[in-house]
Amino acid sequence: MSLPPPDPAFILRSGQAPITCLTIYQNETEYILSGSEKGELTIWDMKTKRKTSTHKIHNGKGILSVICLMHGGFATQGRDGVVSFWDDNFKLIGSLVTEFIGFCPLIDIKITDRQVLIIPFDEKSLIKIIDPQDKSELFTLKPGKKYGMCMSMVAFSKMDYPQVLVGYEDGGISLWDRDTEDFHHSLFTEPVMCIGYSAELSRGVSGSAENNLILWSLQEKKLNVLKNIEATGSGFNCIKFRNDSRIFVTGGWDGQGRVYGAKSGKQLAVLSYHTESIQSVSISQSNLIYLGSKDGNISIWNVYA
Repeated sequence: MSLPPPDPAFILRSGQAPITCLTIYQNETEYILSGSEKGELTIWDMKTKRKTSTHKIHNGKGILSVICLMHGGFATQGRDGVVSFWDDNFKLIGSLVTEFIGFCPLIDIKITDRQVLIIPFDEKSLIKIIDPQDKSELFTLKPGKKYGMCMSMVAFSKMDYPQVLVGYEDGGISLWDRDTEDFHHSLFTEPVMCIGYSAELSRGVSGSAENNLILWSLQEKKLNVLKNIEATGSGFNCIKFRNDSRIFVTGGWDGQGRVYGAKSGKQLAVLSYHTESIQSVSISQSNLIYLGSKDGNISIWNVYA
C-alpha cells in the first residue's frame, strides 16, 4: 500500500508577483529571502512566519539570485543586467554591471576562509569568478566553442580552487577547473535548465525542458551517465541536494516538487500544492524544504527529515 501524498507544513502567501528565487539566511533566527519577478525582495521571519520587510530593487526587474555574504551584507542579481551589493539593512553599497538579462542565477562558493561569486556576463557563455569584497576578477570562463547561453551552474571546491559545472543552451554540461574547461558532455537536446551536485557522492543530476532527469557521476574529470529518470511532467527549473546528500529535490514546470533518493534516483514523494511552476528550491539546516512558485506562494515541507 502506497503512502498518501504529503501536505505542506506551512504556506507563506506573498500576495506579490511570481517568486523567482529563495535564500535561507541564518542569524539569531532563520529567515527566508524571496525575490520576485517584479524586483521585490521580501524578508520572512521563520519563527513568526511573517514578513519583516519588502524592498523594491533592480528597477522592478526580476531578481535571479540573492546571496548572503560571509563578511556581512548581501549580493543580488537582477534581470536589469546588474549585480548589486547591500549592507545588512539593505542599503546599496556597490554594484557591478554585467548586462546579463538571461535566466542563469549567479552562485557562490566558500573556499577555506574566502567566498567567491560566479557570475554570468553579457557575452554568450561568458562567466567570471569575482571576489565580492573588492569586486576583483579572479578567473574568466569562456569556452572556445559556441554552446549558446549559460543556463545553470553549480560549484564545488578542489584543492582550495573553485570547480564549476555549467549547463548550456546546447544541452551540454562543461566542467571548469578555474579558467580551464576539462570537458563538455552533451546530455539533452534542450537547454540544461538546472544542475544539482553532491561533492560528497561525486554525483549530480540535471534537468531540461524534457520529461526526464539525468543522474550522473563525476570521476577523474569525466561525466558518466548513471540513470535516465522519467518524470510525469515536462520541464524542470531547479534541483537541490540536501546537505547530507541523502535526497535531492526538484521543482517542475507542472507546479510539482519531487523528492528522490540521491543514490538510487528513485522518486520518494511528490510535493503537490502549487498551481504554477516551481521556480526555486531551498533546504534548511533542519531539513525543511522550501518551494517558491510562479503562483506567488512559498510552501514549506517537512518530509524525510
